[in-house]
Amino acid sequence: MTTAFISCSENKESEDLVGGNEDTLPKGYTIDCDFEEVDISKAYLSQYVKGNWEHKDSADVVEGKFSFSGELELPEVWYLRFDDKKAYVSLFVENSQISVAGATLNRDSVTISGSSIQDALTKFNQGQEGFYKEMDKMEIDYLAAREI
Repeated sequence: MTTAFISCSENKESEDLVGGNEDTLPKGYTIDCDFEEVDISKAYLSQYVKGNWEHKDSADVVEGKFSFSGELELPEVWYLRFDDKKAYVSLFVENSQISVAGATLNRDSVTISGSSIQDALTKFNQGQEGFYKEMDKMEIDYLAAREI
C-alpha cells in the first residue's frame, strides 16, 4: 500500500512579484513623479516598440510634479521621457501605486518604489554590484599582466 501526502502551499515570493492574488490586485496603476529640481515642462510615459518610441500618455509638469494613471493586463517595462531631452527613466509598470523621484534625470539618482517587480530588479542589481566590481578588477589585472 502506497500513501502519498501532497501539500499545497502558497508561493509568497511569486505572488509578490505579480502583485498578489486576483482578489487583491489593484484595478490600475498610478505613477506619481517628483523631479522638483529639474527644469522640465512635459513628461511622457512611453514604450520602445520595434525601434521607435511610442508615447502612451503625457502630462504637464507643475513644479516638478506630474502623474500618470491607467490599467494594464500584465506588468511591462515603460519609460519616462521628458520634453526633447535625451534622458529617460525605465521602470516596471504594474497595477499598483508607484512613486518616482529624483533630483536630476540621471537614472542613478532616481528612486522608484511601489512596484514589486521593480523592487525585485533593484534588489537583484544591488546584489550584482560586488560581482561587477570584481570583474572590473580582474580586467585591470589582466590588462596589466598583458603589458609585462
